[in-house]
Amino acid sequence: MIAAFKDMDDVHQALEKLRGLSQEERTEAGMLRSRLDEQSSLICMLKQRADEMLLRCQTLEQVNTELQKLQVTMQRELNEEREKSAKLEQRFMHLAANHRQMINFKDEYKQKNAELMKENKRLREENEKLFSKKVQEKKEIIHKLSKELSDLNEKYRHSENEYQFEIEAAVVNADLRVKQLQHELHKADQTYADLNKEFEAYKKYSNDLLTKEKDLNARLRHVIS
Repeated sequence: MIAAFKDMDDVHQALEKLRGLSQEERTEAGMLRSRLDEQSSLICMLKQRADEMLLRCQTLEQVNTELQKLQVTMQRELNEEREKSAKLEQRFMHLAANHRQMINFKDEYKQKNAELMKENKRLREENEKLFSKKVQEKKEIIHKLSKELSDLNEKYRHSENEYQFEIEAAVVNADLRVKQLQHELHKADQTYADLNKEFEAYKKYSNDLLTKEKDLNARLRHVIS
């Protein structure tokens, strides 16, 4: 910018020199001055375009910075979702272990119930040898254990249904969130690449303008001298 003002000062100084020339020289100088005015207008226009390009490049750099920040934020959210997914998997393993324990508990109750049924049959065969009170107590124990087994089976089915629903819903939500974040991250990467390409093109265009300006200034100085 300072170099452009210096070039303009050189042009004005040359014009001052032209005022002291003869009529013939002034005619030639007038033509030269007209050309210089045209060149000066062209320089101003090129400088204005260069300033506009610089402002746009600065804006693109700011947008690029914001996109980079957004990319970091989205990457952090993706990592958080992956951590949540890992925790969910751990919970799934814990629930699966509890599920196996409930199955083992159920099998033990089935085995105990089978043994009690067998014992009940034996008691019926020996009913005549035993007191009716003891037989009744055994029947009550069998009835109680059968009811407990039925309640446990119902509780097990209810817990298994809730567990299955919770796991399926959590897995679906986690997969959807991870896919959404991956899509947004890919989109942000593509936008960043496009803007970076545009920024490089504008930077090259700005450099070309500055080079043309320098060449034009050199030609003007050569004409004046």
